[in-house]
Amino acid sequence: NVSSTAGGATLTNGDNSTLSGNSANVPPAGAVDVCGDTAGGAGNAAGTCNNNVTSSSGGYNGTTGNGSSGSGNIGQTPTTLPVEGYGAGAGAAGNATSTINENKTVTSGGTPNSHDDGGTLTSNVAAVQTALPAQVFGDAVAGAGNSGVNTDSNTTTTAGGPPTATGRAATGAGNIVFVPSSGPTQLFGDVVTLVGNGNAITTGNTTSTAGGDATSDGSGGSVSGNVVEVSSDIANQLFGNAVSGVGIVGANGANTTDSHAGGDVNTTGDFSSLSGNAVAVPDSVTDQWFGNAIAAGSNTWANATNDSNLSSGGPLTSTAVDGSGSGTVLAVPVEASPQVFGDAVPALGHATGLADNESVVNNGGDTFTDGFGPLSTYNFNDPLGADVTISDLAIELLGTANTMVEDNGVVNNGFTAPDASAMSLPVVGGLIGAGTTTPGVPDLAGSGSGGGLLGQFPAMSLLSTLTGGVPGLSGLSGLTGGVSGLTGAHTQGAHAQAAHVQDAPAVPAPGVGALPSVSKLPLATGALSKVGDLPIQHLVTTPAGVLQGAQSMGRGAQAISGVLPVQRGLFPRV
Repeated sequence: NVSSTAGGATLTNGDNSTLSGNSANVPPAGAVDVCGDTAGGAGNAAGTCNNNVTSSSGGYNGTTGNGSSGSGNIGQTPTTLPVEGYGAGAGAAGNATSTINENKTVTSGGTPNSHDDGGTLTSNVAAVQTALPAQVFGDAVAGAGNSGVNTDSNTTTTAGGPPTATGRAATGAGNIVFVPSSGPTQLFGDVVTLVGNGNAITTGNTTSTAGGDATSDGSGGSVSGNVVEVSSDIANQLFGNAVSGVGIVGANGANTTDSHAGGDVNTTGDFSSLSGNAVAVPDSVTDQWFGNAIAAGSNTWANATNDSNLSSGGPLTSTAVDGSGSGTVLAVPVEASPQVFGDAVPALGHATGLADNESVVNNGGDTFTDGFGPLSTYNFNDPLGADVTISDLAIELLGTANTMVEDNGVVNNGFTAPDASAMSLPVVGGLIGAGTTTPGVPDLAGSGSGGGLLGQFPAMSLLSTLTGGVPGLSGLSGLTGGVSGLTGAHTQGAHAQAAHVQDAPAVPAPGVGALPSVSKLPLATGALSKVGDLPIQHLVTTPAGVLQGAQSMGRGAQAISGVLPVQRGLFPRV
């Protein structure tokens, strides 16, 4: 039982001053553990461990800079990094067993909160918040022996909190640059046996949070109250898989993951110039492999359940009544979900793959702005996404394969963008201005009218040659069971929420908090083509036969349904 604490809350006052009351916070928190691991050479090994750890550093960061110059600014880089290897059993020429129960909570930093009225270059916030639980636990490995593990893991990591700043009637004040990242990276509940028997019963419960909602106010200011959020939620998880040479092997893994990076963005640019603008680039990558069985001269089964709730960013809301270059919102959500689950591959053996997928991914959200003024209140919401799901795949090589899969996965990437001003730009995909949509594409099922997009945009000609578009999948054309698509709902452009403006709280409640900051739009594990600067091209290089979920973008009669031409012949199924 371990508890450690470093540092705490900070509060500075920079009112009516110059270069005062500024705050810089670097509070990393981690817990490095090796517990209950067993290894048997030419004998038997057994281990048992109960581990309870709480580690925290830093806390709330508050400043003020009213009527000041260069004061009340905050720089914050909270990071949580629990690195662990526990509950593993390895038998070379013997037996190895391990039983583990772990509860871990790691917290770094808290809410950054700065307030300023009537200042210059004051109360700005720069926050890079990272929650990264990196863990290997509950795995069983046997060379020429038997191995068995039973593991129950509960991990909570929190980095930073919701940033708040104000810059009312100020110059260069109350701006927020926010880079929250959450990235659970885990290998657990897997069994690998060369010759022998192995089993793993593992339960993993993980909560990873970086940051929260970002709130600012640049009313009556100049270059104030602007917010830039680049949020990343990347889940890399391999669990409940079984691989066997000669023997009897079974894996039973249950995963529950809640991972969140960033949140809503709310700001105001009323009666201001170059203020109250909001830019968000949320990205999500859901890379999960579970419930897969590979057998070579053995009996192997894998049973895994995945209950994940992942989110990056959220809705953007701003206003600019009588503004100048103010109140514009821009969202470019980028999402990819490469998932492999419930597959069975036997060679001179028997393999059974069982998987239940209940994952929900929310990337980005609605964008809303209102008001009037020159070069103000433009609304951009242009999502990019690519999903590849390989599940319920049975490949029999002189063996017997059984699979049973239930896929209720849901992916929401970007939403609609109602606005008060129209700006027509040649952007492919999404909405620009007052509901401007891209031309209709006759090759897309359910598309509206408006001519052929492939002819108007040469870059989209790639869609006609997509046979090899997904690396590593071109050889699957002859495999029994084929490749099933994303059977859950994938929605782009769904609904609009009512606008609302939230005032910055005086002292907000502490936030609850994954990977380093993203300077440009990420390449989602090769599934996305390179993303350049705006105008953005909605380009997906996944064969249509791989995708079987509903995707829609835009709204009204000209809405585009689907993002790929329906060419099922590109990916034949046997």
